[in-house]
Amino acid sequence: MWWVCRVHCQSPAVTRILLTEDVSYLLTRPPNQQGSAPRYGPEEASSRLPVSKKPPHFRPSLQPKRCRPVDLYYMEFAVQMTCQSCADAVYKALSGKPGVQSVDIKLQSEQVIVKTSLPTDVIKSMIESTGRVAVLQGFGGTSGLHLGAAVAAMDVGAKEIRGVVRMVQTSEDSCLFEGTVDGLPPGHHSLCVHEKGDISDGCTSCGDVFGAGETEKAKGILQELEVGESGHATFQFSNKQLKVWDLIGRSLIIHKGSQMNSVNNRLVCGIIARSAGLI
Repeated sequence: MWWVCRVHCQSPAVTRILLTEDVSYLLTRPPNQQGSAPRYGPEEASSRLPVSKKPPHFRPSLQPKRCRPVDLYYMEFAVQMTCQSCADAVYKALSGKPGVQSVDIKLQSEQVIVKTSLPTDVIKSMIESTGRVAVLQGFGGTSGLHLGAAVAAMDVGAKEIRGVVRMVQTSEDSCLFEGTVDGLPPGHHSLCVHEKGDISDGCTSCGDVFGAGETEKAKGILQELEVGESGHATFQFSNKQLKVWDLIGRSLIIHKGSQMNSVNNRLVCGIIARSAGLI
């Protein structure tokens, strides 16, 4: 796990920027009569300066915001590479890009292993921008422990909707959901875990939302999806309530809109099955 800081996080780089823009002019004031520079706190210094000299963005009470953790995971692709220049092209397409922490290319076995926080289809597109086909072979967490993985093929329901959702237990208290679905109608939809992995009657036989009635918000309600005119949805998020081992044998459903009580708005579903997941 690594850390991504927002603009106001208290990191040395941000601190230097704030000092340069907000209070560095205090350090250039002429010495006082005793030959030492006056030392003011931000608010006192602000009150002593003419209003016209205060920078417009001066915020003496600025408080740093907390950093938020971002889950990293490994993904392994099979990529046809026949020479060193092929491997160099793939490495150049991935290395140094935001969200990509490391790239390991094994030319002899034609494997590309990426440590990243980005969705699989984003990394796949980066690799394929070099003119080579990339096939995902492995997907897993970075803890080094086999904490569990699962996958759901979203192919039951509307014939035009197809996709896949992967689940990886990246730590003892965090389950990563990552998926891509195509053919969805434009609009607002909801992704949910349902109690049963029974698709004998399509998505209508999957039971209720997992955990419905236990709390105000059922723990099976995962994520809202905003789908554009292309019908393509890509998502990646972590969940602290669910564990992979609690999901296997249940089902995932994408509901049309935000109403999850009706069986008539279930667009597509898939059974959650155990996956090797790890590389």
